[in-house]
Amino acid sequence: MSILSQQYPKTSSSQTILVNDKPSTTLENSSCTRRETFVLRKIGIWNFIVLIVGSLFICIILGFLWYLWFGNEKQTFWRWLVLNKYIQRTVTLSAVALRTIIAFQSALCTSMIAGAIMEFYGFSLARSAALSIMRFNGTQPYMLLRTGHFKSNSWFLLAMTIFISVTTIASQFTSTGLVADLEIAALFGDPISAKTAYGYNFYTKGHLLDIYEPDFTEFVPSVYPTFGEYSETPSESAGLDDTGNSLRGLLPISSATTRESMSNYTGSGTVLNSHVVCLKPVYENLMLVSGGGPTGHDPLYLTGSVSVGTSMLPGLSFFSFGAGYGNPDPLAFLNFSCSLAVPDPQTEEWPLSMCVAGNAYGNPNATNGGGEGGGRAEVLGLRASSLLYEGLVFDPLSYIIVNYSGTLPPSSGLDINTNWTDISSNDSSWLTLQLPNTYSPSLEYVSLTYCFTNFGAIDANITVHSTDNRTEPVLQSTSRGLALDATEVLQQLGADGTNSTPSERGILTLDKQDLWAYIYPAPNNDSSFTAAIESKSGFGMVFNAVPSFPVLTTWALCTGCGVSANNENTNTTAISSALSSIFQSSLKSSGSAAKAMQAMFTVLNMAQYYNRLQQFDLTAPSQITLIIAALQPTHHTGLATVTIFLVFHIVLVLTITILFLSRTSLSFVGEAWHTVAQLQSTNVVPLLESASLMHDGEVERWAEESGGKGNATKVMILGDDGLGAHVRKRWEVSR
Repeated sequence: MSILSQQYPKTSSSQTILVNDKPSTTLENSSCTRRETFVLRKIGIWNFIVLIVGSLFICIILGFLWYLWFGNEKQTFWRWLVLNKYIQRTVTLSAVALRTIIAFQSALCTSMIAGAIMEFYGFSLARSAALSIMRFNGTQPYMLLRTGHFKSNSWFLLAMTIFISVTTIASQFTSTGLVADLEIAALFGDPISAKTAYGYNFYTKGHLLDIYEPDFTEFVPSVYPTFGEYSETPSESAGLDDTGNSLRGLLPISSATTRESMSNYTGSGTVLNSHVVCLKPVYENLMLVSGGGPTGHDPLYLTGSVSVGTSMLPGLSFFSFGAGYGNPDPLAFLNFSCSLAVPDPQTEEWPLSMCVAGNAYGNPNATNGGGEGGGRAEVLGLRASSLLYEGLVFDPLSYIIVNYSGTLPPSSGLDINTNWTDISSNDSSWLTLQLPNTYSPSLEYVSLTYCFTNFGAIDANITVHSTDNRTEPVLQSTSRGLALDATEVLQQLGADGTNSTPSERGILTLDKQDLWAYIYPAPNNDSSFTAAIESKSGFGMVFNAVPSFPVLTTWALCTGCGVSANNENTNTTAISSALSSIFQSSLKSSGSAAKAMQAMFTVLNMAQYYNRLQQFDLTAPSQITLIIAALQPTHHTGLATVTIFLVFHIVLVLTITILFLSRTSLSFVGEAWHTVAQLQSTNVVPLLESASLMHDGEVERWAEESGGKGNATKVMILGDDGLGAHVRKRWEVSR
């Protein structure tokens, strides 16, 4: 009889457990004859697939994750995943697959480590059951650490067990590590085709808008829309303040959100020429007049004639508008009259004012409305060189900007001062003059610069683009009265004195098109061009016919320093705090009057443009590409960590597998019966007889009391007849 059948006698027939006294010949021969072992027999086909194919799948999934992390929007599948918000799901499912494979492989590694311990290193007799069964069901590798089977001679297996336990536990956090690398980031969306309203019929709406729309110099825009820009390097001639050729594309898009997230717009738009040139003028008959007017108490104003000089400065050129539009010669003198601004003494603003060149006559005593000295028509007839066809650029005005230092003398009785001393520096674009101290010791100097603008516009096909989204700037309030902080707006307009890129400025790049130079107004299509400032001579400033009473001919480029009930010491016209703050801040930060004027007039044009936008009724095809905020891999720490851990796991699995195959011959991974049969020996039977209703802890205490604890054993072949393998004591094997 077998050992176990001898211990349990038969009971009644209904409860009898039949145990053959002797196994059948087939079973006996099968179990007692030792067979040659090979890889598939020791590991099993399914387990072999888990090890080999599982490792292959880990490599494939890892490669796929690297594709997700280093892919880009030019790759169709990657783009599809990100745009459809599948990236997080894909990463999570990949992590689940990795955890599943690692769990299976870790269980197999546990079985192989248990087999190696039993056959090669030895273990405690009382724990033989747990260790033997682990060869069948595997379980998690950290369960081996609880059994305390590792001896000093099995440190390598202990290290492998600790490492495989760490990778098994770490696999639970693969999803966390990978998802931590994901972040909302910008991505180019798919192009959207639409019909866009870009302009209005000039005859049906244009003249009505000119009649009924307000004076935009009084506007404080709530938004400063994004625009496209094409610019060229400015001239660096001494005494020339040049913005360089600069074209700005105004976009017929009312939504600020769309403009802020736009990466590309191709379609009809308005191209605005924003080229400004300022220079130090040559002057004639320059007079500082005080005490004029019928009462003899009119505020001070500066009048005289200016020219660009006897010859053109290098880098400066003009086109003639044609006969009948005033003086076509840029070298000729042009008259002007500018009132002086009086700022609030509590502010730090400069007393800047600006008037249209050609708005005055040569004789300050003239009261007959003209005839003496000549003036100019609403269109100057002189234009700084333009990239646009000159016939399409309207209202190319020139301006005089006046500044002074000190305090203006009181205005009482007509007083004309002409005794000037030029203290200008040679390379400055400002003419700086002094009057004798006998006139007014508190007035240190008066300075002026002569500026030419080209703020005309045409409707044309444009393409603007950028790789970054942006936030449209706003003006911020300050503690300095009504003056506003224009820092953000100046950066957008490129008027803050820095050499920022379009991306840093938050604008788009406008592609230059040669076609612009060949667009002519068509007789049967009145919308082939748009005059952004049409019929606005000097942007709302009234043309002056009587210079001795120069009311409303000059802008006050400082906040709250225009003529009002509280400020009767000036005849300057107040403009909005937005425009004055932009001009003041730009001039102070950049030192360029041309940049400051370019910024101010761009804002003024955009205010008019977007006010008219709702009236646009002419449409054309357009294509818009938006920058979409989408979840995508932006960091690499999680991926790098997961990659290292997966490679380490595969190396561990390979090492443990090789160790098992090379050091064992009697253990079969995933096979149940041999784990039980190998426990049938005279050394284990006493434990089996007593342990049927015991916990493992009770068995260990019983073994200790019986002298069994600490007896190292290992699995081996008994005898020379090859009848089987059972647990035996080490000393029994070695004798």
